[in-house]
Amino acid sequence: MNDYQMALLTAKLNCQSTACWRESVAEHYPADPRNAKTAESLRELSTKPLFDESHWPILEPFFKASLQRWIRSLTLTNKSIGFQAAFPKDSSDYAALLYRTLSNYDEITTKVNNKNRVAA
Repeated sequence: MNDYQMALLTAKLNCQSTACWRESVAEHYPADPRNAKTAESLRELSTKPLFDESHWPILEPFFKASLQRWIRSLTLTNKSIGFQAAFPKDSSDYAALLYRTLSNYDEITTKVNNKNRVAA
């Protein structure tokens, strides 16, 4: 398996994992339909390539630099769908959303960490 295939696989698995997480959140907050809708959308997204070879040149440097950052960025991207970000219409939309997360990783994780500290 090459890096491109591994990146696609990790993106697919992360979509599926985030869909499961959204389903559990939907059970705790049944009045908020966004969680169930997002879980369904993430499951659907995970059945298709989330990006293609034309997107790989801009994503590959991030994948090669840090697998941990790549996976955390996938999680942040997928958790934002349906809440801070619109549902991706296609692989180009998803690749753009992921690229924004990867490019702004430090800023995003600082905000998330600060929000979690306040909530704790």
